[in-house]
Amino acid sequence: MFFSLKTVDLLVAGKLLTVFDKENKKLFDAQLAYPINNRYQAERWDRHSVPAVEGNGGLYFFDEGVLTAFSLPSGEVRWRLTSVGISKAQFDEHGILYVDSTSGSPDDIQYSEQIRFDQTAPVLLKIDPLSGRILWQAAQEGQGCFLSGPFLYTASAQQGGIAMANGLAEALNAPRPDAPVYFHIYRLDPADGKVLWDFYREQAPAEFSFQENRFLVRFGSEAQVWKFLTF
Repeated sequence: MFFSLKTVDLLVAGKLLTVFDKENKKLFDAQLAYPINNRYQAERWDRHSVPAVEGNGGLYFFDEGVLTAFSLPSGEVRWRLTSVGISKAQFDEHGILYVDSTSGSPDDIQYSEQIRFDQTAPVLLKIDPLSGRILWQAAQEGQGCFLSGPFLYTASAQQGGIAMANGLAEALNAPRPDAPVYFHIYRLDPADGKVLWDFYREQAPAEFSFQENRFLVRFGSEAQVWKFLTF
């Protein structure tokens, strides 16, 4: 698979990562601990998500079980963090790294290279990108992290009381018709990951988005815009 970032391009084949600059010059090769998740295979990839993010002069790349921080352009490994089931990494406006992952262990990675998601819980990690130190982690407080200005949100969808197995996007797009969907938006405190409030509905939204202290949710043909006071 080929992925394009701001200053580098990535070629991933099995457990080999090759990084190129924008002039197509190879910068370095790196051996991965695991392949990347099969959500990035050509027939399933959404053409938007990437198993990496750039920032602080580095490349932060995740395979199925390890997040690795490489210096750019040298490829020197700054640190590695074992975390099984990472689905997204992103920086906030202060350059701090937020990672959507799970509570899975390496034993949960099957021979098919897929996580046994039915036995794991979502975990959000706040990480110092220079050292790889986990500043805090929040378990079971949403399956996806969303940053907007100084505000931190997570969202989750459960069906019949069971967390959707294949991630938030599939949970919203393909719910089973025989069970209700329980949808939450949480606002978290970036300082410690504690929940500040919980927006709850017993239905799956068609879409939702955030703009600082406002958020929009659409249920069928009805769009709702919510706003909260900040101090």
